[in-house]
Amino acid sequence: MAIGGQGPVTSCIFSLSIYRILTASAILAGARTIHERNPMRVRPHGAFSRLAEGLYCVEGSFGRSPLGRRMTAVVLPSGRLALHSPIRMTPEGMAALDALGQVAAILIPNSFHWSDARWYSERYPQAAVLAPGGARTKLKSRLPVLSTLEDGWTEELAAGLARMPLKGLKTHEHAFFHPASRTLILTDLVFNMGAGARGLTRLLLRLNQSHGRFGPSRLLRWVFTSGKAALLASVRELGQWDYERVIVSHGGVLERGGKAAMAAAFAEWGKTGEANGETSGEANGEAG
Repeated sequence: MAIGGQGPVTSCIFSLSIYRILTASAILAGARTIHERNPMRVRPHGAFSRLAEGLYCVEGSFGRSPLGRRMTAVVLPSGRLALHSPIRMTPEGMAALDALGQVAAILIPNSFHWSDARWYSERYPQAAVLAPGGARTKLKSRLPVLSTLEDGWTEELAAGLARMPLKGLKTHEHAFFHPASRTLILTDLVFNMGAGARGLTRLLLRLNQSHGRFGPSRLLRWVFTSGKAALLASVRELGQWDYERVIVSHGGVLERGGKAAMAAAFAEWGKTGEANGETSGEANGEAG
């Protein structure tokens, strides 16, 4: 049936747009506590997990969000640490962190994963706080001491980590590579959620096309992508790095076959996008 006298094609497009709006709204509602007003509270988290020599992770929760989050600590050749997407921890967790080495840099990988960075910068005033240049305007009121990943990437950091901005994203995300362990470190570019969720969490993850799969979320495609062609080109450029493991902020660490999994995930996105009539310049909504 046509809507308001419109033809079937227009009605279909209208229905799809409403579906997208409702889906995105539901997903955002499920993750609404990601930007709570009190970012300084210690939230539940696990212990440090050693993934490889000089590479450690901590998993934590964030309010009622079903996504969880992850901090990655990289021991640089200097013996000091780079912290990716930091999570404030209990005194026991902070003691374990301090045992790994002195914090040299606090890395904010995109315009969202900043909530505990200010607390870390106050605890470790000697550490550089680095965020994407495109997110600096948004973050400068929250993080008074702030440099950019582009301009503040020191020789000490470059000796242990490589960095790449991901084009075509409104979140200004950067990807990182730890060559010593052949590990790609991402944030929101892909999720790797398991298939064990139940109830509303399962529904939200399925709506987000992130339940039981490795790959980009529906929300990233519909809301946070500003240029599909540019983003896919950046993903292909990641292939210059010889990585096997992929660390993500939301979901499990992919220990093996990372490069093949990335290629398959974004090849699938390309086919899906063509089927849905997406173009390289389309984007819906705005980043927070």
